[in-house]
Amino acid sequence: MANGALTPTELSLRGRLAVETSWANTSDRSARTKPGRDKFDERFLNEVDPERRLPEDERERRAAHARRAYFARLSLAAHKARRRKRNARSGGPTDKSAAVNNDPEGAKYDVERA
Repeated sequence: MANGALTPTELSLRGRLAVETSWANTSDRSARTKPGRDKFDERFLNEVDPERRLPEDERERRAAHARRAYFARLSLAAHKARRRKRNARSGGPTDKSAAVNNDPEGAKYDVERA
């Protein structure tokens, strides 16, 4: 690289070094990641009750279901991706429409929005 600039591989390795050093110096991993977890959970609370009209316990209950639905959607998308990959190796259908057409619930639960 010109002018001593780092290559993409060197930049990646340098970043990994920084991350690993940072985590090695972190005494309370849970405290360090709490703000991110809280923000992630807030997403589901906002999804089920954006105007904050529901009682707190009902909001929490619905948010828990929304969170489980989110992870179920991810799981379904991963399953379909693995199936497409497996079909590509074996000569079966590989496009997304074929995967959805083989799954009668695919149209009902659109995993592309996840």
